[in-house]
Amino acid sequence: MLTILMVATALVAADATEVEWETIQCPPHDRQVRLSRYDRLTPDDPCTSPDRWRALATDQNARASVRPALDRERTPDAALAVLFEFVGKDGLEYVAVAPDLAIPDEATHVGVWARCEGRGGSLRVRIVDASGECHQRNFERIEDEDWHVYVTSIERSPHAWGGDGNKRLDRPLRLWSIVLDKPEHGYAGEGVLTLDELQLMRERQVPEDLLEISVPEGHFGNLFAPGERVAFRIRRGPDAPGAQVRVAWRLQDFWGEELSAGRFVAEDEPHVLETTADRWGYFVYLLDLIADGELLETLEARFGVLPERESLADVATSAFGVCTHYHREHWSLASMPMMVRAGIKYLRDEVPWSHVEREKGTIEFPPRKDEYINRAVELGIEPLLILDYGNPHYDEGNYPTSEEAIGGFARYCYETARHFRGRIRYFEIWNEWTIGCGMGDRPGNEPENYPPLLAAAAEAVRRANPDAVVIGIGGEHSLHGREHIATMFEGGALQHMDAVSVHSYRYPRSPEETDLAAELLAIGRLIAGHGGDQPIWVSEIGWPTHLGSSGSPEPKQARMIVRSIVEMLATGIVDRVFWYDFKDDALNRRINEHSFGIVRHEHFHCAVKPAYLAYAVLSRMLSGADFAGEMQIGTQARAYRFQRPGEGDVVVAWTTEKEPVRATVQWEIDGCLDIMGNRRDPQRTDHGTVLELTEDPVYLLLEASGRD
Repeated sequence: MLTILMVATALVAADATEVEWETIQCPPHDRQVRLSRYDRLTPDDPCTSPDRWRALATDQNARASVRPALDRERTPDAALAVLFEFVGKDGLEYVAVAPDLAIPDEATHVGVWARCEGRGGSLRVRIVDASGECHQRNFERIEDEDWHVYVTSIERSPHAWGGDGNKRLDRPLRLWSIVLDKPEHGYAGEGVLTLDELQLMRERQVPEDLLEISVPEGHFGNLFAPGERVAFRIRRGPDAPGAQVRVAWRLQDFWGEELSAGRFVAEDEPHVLETTADRWGYFVYLLDLIADGELLETLEARFGVLPERESLADVATSAFGVCTHYHREHWSLASMPMMVRAGIKYLRDEVPWSHVEREKGTIEFPPRKDEYINRAVELGIEPLLILDYGNPHYDEGNYPTSEEAIGGFARYCYETARHFRGRIRYFEIWNEWTIGCGMGDRPGNEPENYPPLLAAAAEAVRRANPDAVVIGIGGEHSLHGREHIATMFEGGALQHMDAVSVHSYRYPRSPEETDLAAELLAIGRLIAGHGGDQPIWVSEIGWPTHLGSSGSPEPKQARMIVRSIVEMLATGIVDRVFWYDFKDDALNRRINEHSFGIVRHEHFHCAVKPAYLAYAVLSRMLSGADFAGEMQIGTQARAYRFQRPGEGDVVVAWTTEKEPVRATVQWEIDGCLDIMGNRRDPQRTDHGTVLELTEDPVYLLLEASGRD
């Protein structure tokens, strides 16, 4: 139970104080897609007739059968229950149930309500066109046992096979099957997938400006301080329909708990939703827009509550960074102070070679490069600069492997380190060399070609700036990442670097089930085996929040940012972590590369995601802390202890179980903070302190005198 909580919401017809307002866009509530945004084209629901379905049985299919669902939670009509059992096949194994349903030519989307008892993976739909070509569309990964509606476009397809092979939808089309993948390689287990209201639909165009929403000026990112007045001014928008638009609102916290609710009519005269939040965290007003009894759209007026901070100059040691793209003009520098407020000490960005040597032999730095670096330094943020990518003047823009190209790259490194001397001391040589990031399919990225380039670049950087710290490898990852690192080390790369950069992506799976720590420890042994003692810098890791089978709901992203970083720091060999990335890069919610951020895109005022608040709490708790060992809290929990100079130790604890786990500990606990940074009171008994742990990490505060 929270010891500090006072969240009250008032609705006033107009703002009585003199406030300058800034108009913002609020994102649609897309994680719970409303089927009312679509025109239904199927007259009935095939899920009400289980005899229309059959479970497919091929060598790739899991064992499955269909029957009427006993679940009546959503509708009084029958739903479809799919009983399945994964047996742990090494290859493909998935559940497939087929209604063989004709798709109207005007249909643009498929929607279905679904829930899964037991563990499921990604939910998909397969469509067969007139030529017999099968087109697979992805819904999302099923994360829990609650009902959710899943919607995917018929038009876009990353996968197609068979038929005429033209990768185009040749109408007429048929919905062939609904597919549920196994949750992970080799998984064995059973469960029940329940489907309801399968619909073929045509999307309606919802106007963007149904409401005009504003926040007080000076609150970029929709960030407010504890105890500060939080206000959203709302009036009828220019695209509102002629009918009266009613707004049904409800205020929720990170856990989805409803704190208050109400209704009003959106008019030309503004209304103000006003709240005082005396606890930290992520909050959101869900605004249902209703006209003529029909739900038009649900918008999210999201905000964060976090103490202000002016600079990070006083932070001497930290492990916490983010990847950014401030070198691009469209990345607003207005978002950079949000990094300071979250306690993020480092940013990882770049000045690509081709941007500064546009004329062969002449190095010039566009003003934007100095602008974003200078702003970071003013705020006490330390930049890590990537020196990377090809230049069309050398080796035809391919990977620099010739003597001339390596010399040209070294001159670029020297001039860059010299130009930023006194402002930048961290330089990473290349980004994802063998993976091809930023270079397409250009030749020359064999791992044995990297050490000569690194040797020349590192010498040039250190000659220009003797205080420079050189980070090597450039973030190898994926299937052959460790093999490529070994090849680079064998070529002498290790002796030219002060830290080893790796990229440790594993989304949408968790760090525990993919054994993130073991991967990093194996790289540590590889470093030691080649005579080195350099620390590892995880210069990219992240969980994107896009809609699709590999996306993560925002609460999960918040859990992953804490759990993965704690797991990495607990290896004892990871010195820095750079989360990829700070801000959503674009607006397509179906594309992962658009949705990695812990804040939304500038179009949405860089409004915070829950992960931003979770990262802010983590950085405050562990900046300058040293890992002190694992702790035992029962058999189903993970707990890691960190020593904080001048303060009591802190234990970060959680469970990977879906249901809460209760455990009793004997050590003296001075307090407990939740993932959003608010104090909770654990239950104390004569036998010790009783903890209820969930997937959301908590911070157990130990008295300074309580160290073992």
